[in-house]
Amino acid sequence: MVVLPADRKLARRAVRQAFAAKSLRFADREEVARLTGLQPGSIPPFGSLFDLPTYCDERLGEQPSINFNAGDHAISISMSFADYVAVERPALGRFAE
Repeated sequence: MVVLPADRKLARRAVRQAFAAKSLRFADREEVARLTGLQPGSIPPFGSLFDLPTYCDERLGEQPSINFNAGDHAISISMSFADYVAVERPALGRFAE
């Protein structure tokens, strides 16, 4: 799972290079549902909840807090970035452009 600021997009080339991957694609709706039991756009940024590694763009830390959906499109949570990193322990890097 790659967590990005909402105003940025995935830096595909940088991510492919970082993971030595030849190709990269987004999971489709069925894969998302199978992996998480949730709908796209409602997934909280905690890959550990779904037995997935979590990679987080370090620029999210430029703001004191992050906001995300909590398993439902109508429920949001605001959390300090420091608390998020302490709880989830994502690998930080530059994954967005």
